[in-house]
Amino acid sequence: MNMKFNIYNRFVLEIIRKEKRWIAFRIGEGVKVPESNLIIPQDLEESELINFIDDIYHEFAQPGKSIENLE
Repeated sequence: MNMKFNIYNRFVLEIIRKEKRWIAFRIGEGVKVPESNLIIPQDLEESELINFIDDIYHEFAQPGKSIENLE
């Protein structure tokens, strides 16, 4: 399972489900860097991800901007 989210038009976050764990990467121009400070609970359902990410990154929010699922 592989999902990408546009975080308030600031950066793209890729989240991968691997061996019952969520692993997050920040995607940049030609780079994919682990987002090591983002720890996603293993029991979090895919449908709950966007709300969880919004809770973590809400400080990047601006009027008219939101987190968008790119998949």
